[in-house]
Amino acid sequence: MSARPSASCTANLALEMGRGLRQKMPAKDQWRQSIRPRIEAARELLKKLPIDDLVLASGGRFQEDHLELSLFDTPLAVSIPDFAVTEADGRVCREKTQILLLDYLVRAGRAQTSPPSSEATPVSRRWIGFQELPDGAFYVKAFRSYTSDVLVSGLNGDTDAFRQAVDHFGGEPFSLGDAAASFRALPSICLAVVWWAGDDEFPANASVLFDRAASRALPIDGLAALGSRLCQGLLGVADDETNDEICTMDSEPMLLGKE
Repeated sequence: MSARPSASCTANLALEMGRGLRQKMPAKDQWRQSIRPRIEAARELLKKLPIDDLVLASGGRFQEDHLELSLFDTPLAVSIPDFAVTEADGRVCREKTQILLLDYLVRAGRAQTSPPSSEATPVSRRWIGFQELPDGAFYVKAFRSYTSDVLVSGLNGDTDAFRQAVDHFGGEPFSLGDAAASFRALPSICLAVVWWAGDDEFPANASVLFDRAASRALPIDGLAALGSRLCQGLLGVADDETNDEICTMDSEPMLLGKE
């Protein structure tokens, strides 16, 4: 009779099998798998919060059985009470959009209860760079690579093309650099892009900025995802799966509601 494997051997075998599956799994699928527990945790937390307070704190609109929020110019719906995030036509959003909206609602709900508040986090209109956000300095080089660098390259350094893109994407121009505009990503979060025209010595350059209050409304990975979505929108590129992984900027998913 063969001996039964020990519990430790069984655990080690399961661990090795899991590693093998992850190695064979495409990176995007690995990311989706890693983020799903965070999505479920956010939903369970939101189910415990008073809906009226959540609607008020998030700046959304309650319609019968769902909460309406706009992500830049895209209307989204968050069903109540299961907190599924869908597009206007009812299609379920991809994981990166789900966790973005759910994290936003979690922080809005927490701000409503501690300390007490009566409305969405106010926008300050004081701009800071990504590196000035909590935990942002460590990721700033990567952030620039898929935001401002992509934007300048995609517009061929053309200032007039940037102004046209701002107008098309619904930006609000203001005076800074050679051109600049602000954009409302979510009710409590505004971003801005400042553009500097190139010359014989220096190439064109751009910076994605955040309202100083933004870090109270989303963790750093969510803000990074908003910066990417903004630049893709300015380039007229439909949101796709190319940057799914930026929503989790560590090898392990960032903790829900990390301050």
